[in-house]
Amino acid sequence: MKTDLRRLIRSAIVILLAGFVASCAQYNIPQDISGPAYMEVSPHIIVASSGQVHTIWVTVLDDKREPLQGVPVSAKSDTPNRVLVTPENSHTDKEGKAIFTAKAISYVPGTAHIVFTASGLSVEVDTDFIYQ
Repeated sequence: MKTDLRRLIRSAIVILLAGFVASCAQYNIPQDISGPAYMEVSPHIIVASSGQVHTIWVTVLDDKREPLQGVPVSAKSDTPNRVLVTPENSHTDKEGKAIFTAKAISYVPGTAHIVFTASGLSVEVDTDFIYQ
């Protein structure tokens, strides 16, 4: 009975967390500053088990929400022993997107943070580790 209840609770938590996977983070700066005005990261929350690889898209837009090409974007994990992000540095394409991968490498449940930075803008992605 306890085992079934634990499985049910664990499944409910995974379903709730998975609902956030499609969410998108956005940060914007005042329009009187030239250069990138918006940076969006999708997904903003990742639920992963060790060995899983997830793609993360970073989009950089101007103040009219038009894509900016060639903007350098960097990625840094606060706990590289939990999540490995590659590449560390990239540039946006003609659609204003830079693509990164995050690989879960820890067997220990917990949270890791990935910070994406582009021309002074910064967005953080939370990576939650679970057992499956």
